[in-house]
Amino acid sequence: MTGSGKKWHSFTASLHHAFKTGSEEPFHPTSRQKTIVMKLARWVDGRKLTMPAVMFLESVTPLNFVSNQVMVFFHPFVTTFLNPADYEAFQDLLEHRESIPYLIDKIENYSAESPVLSPPETGTHSEYEECAQ
Repeated sequence: MTGSGKKWHSFTASLHHAFKTGSEEPFHPTSRQKTIVMKLARWVDGRKLTMPAVMFLESVTPLNFVSNQVMVFFHPFVTTFLNPADYEAFQDLLEHRESIPYLIDKIENYSAESPVLSPPETGTHSEYEECAQ
C-alpha cells in the first residue's frame, strides 16, 4: 500500500469509529445501579406513572448521552438534596446506550409484578352527601 493509500485507509477507519453507535462490551449494571433502578421503578409504580415514564424514556433514548452530560453539569446543585454516591452511580449508568432500554424493562417488570390494590371502601354514603348535610 502506498503512503496515500495508508492515509485513506486510516481516515476511513477513523470515520467508521467516529459514527459508531453501539458498544463493543456488553452492558452489565453494577449492584448499586441495579438497586437505584429498582428504587426508581418502585417510585414510578407507587405513583402509577408507569406509562408516562415509559413514554418519556422511549422518547429521550436518542438523547441518552446528553442527559448524562446534563447530570454532570447539575451535579453540584443536585447532590445537596440527593445522595451523591447514588447520583453518581445513576449518572454512570446513563453513560451506556443500553441503559434506557434496561430502565424501561425494569419499570415495566416491577409494575407487572406489583399487586393491584382495590380502592378502600368508604361506606354507603358518598363523601359529597356527608359534606352536604
